[in-house]
Amino acid sequence: MTQRTPPSLMEGIKQGIEAAGQALLEDSRRTGRPLATLREGKVVLVDADGRIMSEPPKTTNAAH
Repeated sequence: MTQRTPPSLMEGIKQGIEAAGQALLEDSRRTGRPLATLREGKVVLVDADGRIMSEPPKTTNAAH
């Protein structure tokens, strides 16, 4: 009986982070909501294509 070797812990973490990032990008494209990222030591808002937004989008309902 052969046992399948599970992926290493680091590889599993990497895959999880990549999947979560992909899900966030898809949600941003679908909803138009920006993403927060770190650029040059500062947190900035970017659109789903990675373009820095000059100001946060206007929302009519602050409670999401």
